[in-house]
Amino acid sequence: MGYLSYTPHFCFLVAALISLGGRYLSRLPLLFAVPAAGVATFLATSRGQTVEPQGVPLGGLPWVFMVLIAAMGTLVLVYAGGYSAEDPKRFRLFSLLYAFMGAMLGVAQAGLDPINGLFELFVFWELTSLTSFLLIGYKQGDEAARRSARQALLVTALGGLSLLGGLITYQNEGVTDLSLALILLGAFTKSAQVPFHFWLPGAMKAPTPVSAYLHSATMVKAGVFLLVVLQPQFSVHPAWTPTLLVVGGVTLAFGAVALCRKTDLKQLLAYSTVASLGGMVMLLAIPSPLAAEAVGIFLLAHALYKGALFMVAGAVDHACGTRDIHRLGGLGRTMPVLAVASVLAGLSMFGLPGSAGFAAKELGSKALLKSQESLGALATGGLGAWALAGGIFGLLALMLTVRLFAGRAPDPDIHPHPVPLSMSLPPLILGVAGFLMILLASAGPQQWVQEVQASLGHPRELKYGWQAWYGVDAALGVSVVAWALALGLFALWPRWKPDTSRWTTAATDTAHNLGRAVLSVGERVTRVTQSGSLTNYVALTWATVAGVVGVVAWRLFAQPQNPGLNLTITAKSAPEVLVLIVMVVGAGVAAITQRRLFAALSIGALGLGVAVFFLLHGAPDLAMTQIVVDTLTVLLIVLVFFRLPRLVRQTQVWRKSRDVIISLGVGAAMTVFTLAAMGSDRPVDTAQWVAERTYTEAYGRNIVNVILVDFRGIDTMGEIAVLGIAAFGVTALLRLRNRENLPTTEVAE
Repeated sequence: MGYLSYTPHFCFLVAALISLGGRYLSRLPLLFAVPAAGVATFLATSRGQTVEPQGVPLGGLPWVFMVLIAAMGTLVLVYAGGYSAEDPKRFRLFSLLYAFMGAMLGVAQAGLDPINGLFELFVFWELTSLTSFLLIGYKQGDEAARRSARQALLVTALGGLSLLGGLITYQNEGVTDLSLALILLGAFTKSAQVPFHFWLPGAMKAPTPVSAYLHSATMVKAGVFLLVVLQPQFSVHPAWTPTLLVVGGVTLAFGAVALCRKTDLKQLLAYSTVASLGGMVMLLAIPSPLAAEAVGIFLLAHALYKGALFMVAGAVDHACGTRDIHRLGGLGRTMPVLAVASVLAGLSMFGLPGSAGFAAKELGSKALLKSQESLGALATGGLGAWALAGGIFGLLALMLTVRLFAGRAPDPDIHPHPVPLSMSLPPLILGVAGFLMILLASAGPQQWVQEVQASLGHPRELKYGWQAWYGVDAALGVSVVAWALALGLFALWPRWKPDTSRWTTAATDTAHNLGRAVLSVGERVTRVTQSGSLTNYVALTWATVAGVVGVVAWRLFAQPQNPGLNLTITAKSAPEVLVLIVMVVGAGVAAITQRRLFAALSIGALGLGVAVFFLLHGAPDLAMTQIVVDTLTVLLIVLVFFRLPRLVRQTQVWRKSRDVIISLGVGAAMTVFTLAAMGSDRPVDTAQWVAERTYTEAYGRNIVNVILVDFRGIDTMGEIAVLGIAAFGVTALLRLRNRENLPTTEVAE
């Protein structure tokens, strides 16, 4: 079953094919969903099969997540066919959706091996940020969409850089305060935790298929997925549980309260998604099998009802031309199938017994109640946020069902038209699935939750699982309080509305100001570093090299076991000193001469000096190689430079001073680095290691050749590439001179 490894690449291939020839199939949009359906079926039947090259069986949350990604992607592609019926370039939307699906499948697949696959996970993680940026900004002519796309990319990309730093720190030093902080920052930005929540409501400028796919079921859950994958390793850190509880609880309460002020359907759903993600993070903090059950059920239940409600919101916007809930109502007569889908999904969100949403709320309450014994006030506060959010979620469910589809339309100017079946059927399937989860629990859903338990380091043993009713207990009391709160708020709404606009507006304004500041700094840095002067580019590059090498050299030299520099001159070292003097003179001549021929010969003297050093230290083969290479290099330089005009020296004093300082800095840094490396403690004798493996692993007897071709093969290939690029550059300069007949060439601009 090695084909499992290629599921992300298959999606990328489909995306490329659609981008190239999708316009010819735009009249048959259902065809675009066929590859996704095949991937979903293939993944659903592949549990337990070995995935190469990881060599691990497909299972746990990665398997559940991959099936969810492909299945939701299939329905979203069907929905997008009807949603974008009037878009002449809709094949571009399908192509981007497949590219995003491939990136998400790559994230999930990399999670199968949480130790060796972390950097593969990071690569696909960044691809999700890039593809989501393109999807959010799909409407290229809309400035608001472009601004929201930049904002989402800025937040998630900064989180990705933080994640990379955390993964590197974790690989080198294990679970530390720094690695934990950086990885949590990466997860929180992707999953829109407070204070990084603002990008998710802003991303509602994207087309509704994008919102239904990225911002309810897949991308925003990538952060939760990362936390699940890393929990077995990082939960030992004392800050893991309280951090997740506090951040998740605050996000849960904030997102729930903030949505009360919104009137746009997608904004309402966006803030409820922020709250739901906070609830998942909060449950992840509880180290118990029951909490793992709650996470698994909540993860799936939320994807079902929230994906359906996003699709309903898009269909209503498509039919009525508005998403303002104050202007909408009585739509059930015009869109009966959509009304049924909304009611089923809304009842699950409300937490009606028998629905997936009820199972998620009950198990979440049970886990929080039980954790009060060990977590105390943190669990009590989390339980309060859970009950509050449950009530406001119930209010939103009533608004999206009773308010939206029952009664009369409050705005007589709105004349909705029926929506195509391709826009009604996918949300209906998701709404029905929210109840089938309970009826068909033993046929698969129970096993899915067990897989999530296994990923969190618990045995595959369900205490409750998917049930239509859990009995009368304290958890049911929490649900009753949430139901009562929902009914009370719905009775008072819209006369009573908490003023949360200041919170959300302040967060959005802060995000926009941060984005403008980053762009401003970027422009200033670009003006300095990209000045158009080749000399400045070379100076900046070498200054960076000197700084980096200098820091590394200082750290090596400061090691206790480093014996330091031995600069004692004896009679035995007299030849080396003489050679060194010749090399210094050659370097000085190359730096001050105004003739390229003298400069080339002086550089050749440096190379010959290195060859003499090899001879003095008993390496004649290296000396011969150095002489041959140096001679050929000088000849080539002379032949090329002979056709170039005479040098014109630069006159600016500050340029000369800068070049001298940088040159001395590079030389000093490389010298100290080399001496410190030679004196540092080396647990393995490199020469012996290479000699022992030259024949057995590289099948060669000439150690130097084997080093160049095999052990340093990539480095040698890089050197060849550099020479090739230099040859192209010289050819371009010669052609430019012949065409323009320039008399002189300046060294610096």
